[in-house]
Amino acid sequence: MIGASLYIIACSTRNRVRRWVKRLGEPRYLVAALAGAAYFFFVLNTQLRVRSGAQQPLSRRASRSLAEQFPAFALGGAAVAGLAVLAVAAGSWLFPGTGTLLDFTRAEVQFLFPAPVSRRQLIVHRMMRSQVGLLFGPLVFAVLVPFGSNPARIRMAITLWILLFSARTYFSGIALARARLASREARKRQLARLPLMLVLGALASVAWPLGRALLGEPIVDANDALARVAAVSAQGLPRIALWPFVALASPLFAADWAPFLRSLPQALMVLLAAVAWVFLNDQAFDDITREIADEQRDRPPRRKAAYRARKVGWTLAPKGRAEPAFAWKAVLQTLRIVQVRILVRLGIFVGWMAMVASISSRGISASLAVFAMIVVAMSTLTGPLILRIDLRQDLQHLEVLKTWPVRAAELVRGEMLWPAALLSAIVWSMTGLALYLSTAVFSSTSLALRASAAAAVCLVAPALIAAQLAIHNAAALMFPAWVSLGGWRARGVDAVGQRLIVVGGTTLLVALAAAPGALLGGIIWFAFNRFIGPLVLVPAGAVCAAVIGVEVLLVTEALGPAYERLDVTAIERTE
Repeated sequence: MIGASLYIIACSTRNRVRRWVKRLGEPRYLVAALAGAAYFFFVLNTQLRVRSGAQQPLSRRASRSLAEQFPAFALGGAAVAGLAVLAVAAGSWLFPGTGTLLDFTRAEVQFLFPAPVSRRQLIVHRMMRSQVGLLFGPLVFAVLVPFGSNPARIRMAITLWILLFSARTYFSGIALARARLASREARKRQLARLPLMLVLGALASVAWPLGRALLGEPIVDANDALARVAAVSAQGLPRIALWPFVALASPLFAADWAPFLRSLPQALMVLLAAVAWVFLNDQAFDDITREIADEQRDRPPRRKAAYRARKVGWTLAPKGRAEPAFAWKAVLQTLRIVQVRILVRLGIFVGWMAMVASISSRGISASLAVFAMIVVAMSTLTGPLILRIDLRQDLQHLEVLKTWPVRAAELVRGEMLWPAALLSAIVWSMTGLALYLSTAVFSSTSLALRASAAAAVCLVAPALIAAQLAIHNAAALMFPAWVSLGGWRARGVDAVGQRLIVVGGTTLLVALAAAPGALLGGIIWFAFNRFIGPLVLVPAGAVCAAVIGVEVLLVTEALGPAYERLDVTAIERTE
């Protein structure tokens, strides 16, 4: 079976390459592939020049290990990573699924399931098929990582491969064990519960002493927290409970080949234990074979979101503008996917963290404030690219949208309304949190300046979000072939090039759109700063936001002809 698996892998890879080369005959894929190749060449060439000694100080910094650049990691990095692996291992039992290794394709279900192949051979085949993706990810990460010497990158790639392979094998073992929990034989059920009990026992044996160590006294800084974690994980029962999980992550923190080679056998032992666990549960594979086959037969070509119909308190009015109707549709679509109680719990948790940070040490307050500011920046700059509840999703149903008696400009604004409101709400809440904890970061800055800056951010950020959404929706209407519609995402060098072009073009257009508003805001700043002080940031931000808002309104009106000219056949249906 190993020879047959290698043959299947070779043929699949060859056919994938042939299809990719054939696709490069189209200009849009060729240009995108050239852009992606230029990006990778630039990254590799830059790093090679740095390592060749063209910039000696930077080369010295780049050759330092991770532990040397971040001393806190040398103190307890492996223990913290082991705790994270333990938390993932325990939480994985809460999420049902067949596991990635057992996610057979349609062709494998049709041809390999009826073949005279044992259960264990099928699992081995899937493990071999998964190695292509498992090896590619760590290699790319090791090449593109901005620090560490070449030997350190090799060690990092090997460790990441062990972690990913162990995680994928462990998830599949959970799926097989969960299938045996419904067995009629008590012995099988007990054996299936044993790994879960071991993981929960390890979590409990570590959580209690770790909680006492972290909450007993206020934490001074990150080094203090890591020192406490390292002290707890190095003694007694927590050391025994954390050993498999720390063993998986410890090669990542090795400073040289000698400690790496000493820690590598332990990580491989854990990996082999996970593989052996899956093989010992191969009898449960028969229990989920029918489920896998039915899922592959009934699954649509593209995985769709699972909507939950529930009553809502917002009823759409029979008359009014068209924009709220599209926002209503997007809100219900979001609420049917995301449970409201999860959002409420998340809000309560964030509020509790803010309260605890405000009464705790300055280090925790500063860390949470910086985190809130990072969320504000990411939501403003990358949120419109990630949140695609607009025309980038609904163009798949263009034949339905064309039948609606709605002006094109109103349709575009309505599609943009809910994602803009959602991202703006995130920005406002995180800005309020950052302002509440800003004393720990900007203690020498006056409250008036901090409050004025926060108000200006709350005014300008929604305008920038709306501008980016307008650009993305304009690109979806004018160049639908360059936009990944719906939940489907292309892969490969050409896909990387497409995303780079889209991101670069969006950044340039947003900068051009914000320039007039920034200029007027700057004029207001210089004219009234001496009279009203930091409060001038509020009218300056309001003027800047108003200018960008007018530009967004003009863009949506100008997109009407593009929407009218767009033909249904121009939309690529993802298979």
